[in-house]
Amino acid sequence: MDLCAEKNVGFIDAYHATLLRKKPLGALYGYDKDFDGLPELRRLEP
Repeated sequence: MDLCAEKNVGFIDAYHATLLRKKPLGALYGYDKDFDGLPELRRLEP
């Protein structure tokens, strides 16, 4: 929940970011630009 407040992302985005941190896959594919504010994740558009 800290991620929601710190980076101003929604609950679902914070949940997905937490999952990706625990299991690094290299990149997240999607159109949601909220992930661009999280430097530890890389977002790619499909």
